[in-house]
Amino acid sequence: MTNIKQSKSWRDVIKVHPAADMFPLIEGAEFAALVEDVRQHDLRTPMTVWEDVSTGTQSLLDGRNRLRALIASGRELHDYYFHVVGHCESTRDPYAYVLSANVHRRHLTPAQKRDLIAEVLKAQPEKSNRTIAKQTKVDDKTVAAVRGKLEATAEIPQLTKTVGADGKSRTKAPTQKPATTATETDVSVAKRTGAAARNDDAPALAPQQTDPDCLIALFTTQVRASGLDIARQIEAGYRPRLIERLHEVVDEIEIEAERWAKEVHRFEELPDIPACLKRT
Repeated sequence: MTNIKQSKSWRDVIKVHPAADMFPLIEGAEFAALVEDVRQHDLRTPMTVWEDVSTGTQSLLDGRNRLRALIASGRELHDYYFHVVGHCESTRDPYAYVLSANVHRRHLTPAQKRDLIAEVLKAQPEKSNRTIAKQTKVDDKTVAAVRGKLEATAEIPQLTKTVGADGKSRTKAPTQKPATTATETDVSVAKRTGAAARNDDAPALAPQQTDPDCLIALFTTQVRASGLDIARQIEAGYRPRLIERLHEVVDEIEIEAERWAKEVHRFEELPDIPACLKRT
């Protein structure tokens, strides 16, 4: 890093590692406060540079916001602002390093956490759900839901084995899908909404019962009524977990809807069976 301070721009010397881009940059008042803090107190924590020992190349692994603040505050860049890692066993995984360094100090929304999980899965799909869950501080079911969605859209491969934190390869558990066994309550609700299984003896449904807007409105009303009653009984400290679980359910619904759409499309493409081959 000896030639950074002589360079016209740090971008002429060092690139940003893809792992650093897993977290969003801070902007607005939060960034302005960081710039002012750097202007008054200098940089408190050095930035981290990843060195690829096989190629000898370097890239900024952690500290994009601090680097931006240094430049915005008008300070010159010096070698002591940078800490180089990548030489020892404990820092062989740049993605694990970035997650460990940032997940505690970032206040991420549930949506941002799912985006973060998706970025990790795209970069390292071979990692197990439990490993990623531990690194991102979420439940492994959340990781499984995000993985299932990415697999359904072919954004990551459907692997049969994943690698755990101990480095051992294990058979991946199948992606969880919403339970299909209907309870007594489920059946009664389905019948009331006109969504019960259809057969030749079933009476024709009224148009409003099969209208998508009507079904969505009914679904929203039922979820809001029962959901708010439960939410009011949950302590404030546990509400983030409730929100996280709700996002998991939404992800599962999306996965199941995509799967069902593919099944319907597949059956629609089947040719008509000749009358001579039909069972009598």
